[in-house]
Amino acid sequence: PYFQPLYPALLRWAAPTRAIQDRSMAIGCFAEIFDAMTVVSAKYTPNFIALVTDIMRSSECPPLVLRNCVYALGVAVAYAPDATLAGKVPALIGLVQPHIA
Repeated sequence: PYFQPLYPALLRWAAPTRAIQDRSMAIGCFAEIFDAMTVVSAKYTPNFIALVTDIMRSSECPPLVLRNCVYALGVAVAYAPDATLAGKVPALIGLVQPHIA
């Protein structure tokens, strides 16, 4: 219940109009919070996965933000309900794969 009012405020920090450091911080915060919330984070997963994948697909996504996006996507997927991921896993793997050493 504590995260719900924080969610929209944190989303604003991830907006494309924010500085790179702000976006990276926001994505990293989401990842850490979702990891602590575990399955309770599932209600935020669909929108968050869409946000992160849009950022990753941007040709202007800097490495600092990209690293946090890859980590955050992994955390979100770990706790996402199967219905959220239905048919999306191959595309998500394809999006992340080039960035994994």
